[in-house]
Amino acid sequence: MKTTKIAILSLVAVIILGAGFFSYNASKNRIAEDQEPAKENVQKNLSLRIDFGNGAFKDFSVEFKENYTAFDLLKEASEELALGLKNKTYDIGVLVEAIDGIEGGKDNKYWMYYVNGELPMISADKNYLKVGDKVEFKFEESKF
Repeated sequence: MKTTKIAILSLVAVIILGAGFFSYNASKNRIAEDQEPAKENVQKNLSLRIDFGNGAFKDFSVEFKENYTAFDLLKEASEELALGLKNKTYDIGVLVEAIDGIEGGKDNKYWMYYVNGELPMISADKNYLKVGDKVEFKFEESKF
């Protein structure tokens, strides 16, 4: 009788341990599955905000492209959003003169651009973007 009780208790222990093992693996797989989409949701776009300096703005987003510059992004957005774009090429690169009819030079305001919140010291056509970059062209008073 004692041997039968030990055998039954051993069998119950094996079942409990087996169930715990399978439950652990199932939850581990569920966690891995839950984390997988997060990896896929890594920002693969470039975003652009055009701030007209009067409270109005336009947003634009495009999938990341290799060798794509801040100016390429603005140019594509201008075409897609039907905004007029006026620019001029100088020795230092392309400078934006007007977007959607708002022309720089009045009241010391010009089209300035930022990448990830920072004002680059290079023209927009020479500033190659990285995955997830946020570009902003702002019509604002010159700081220079």
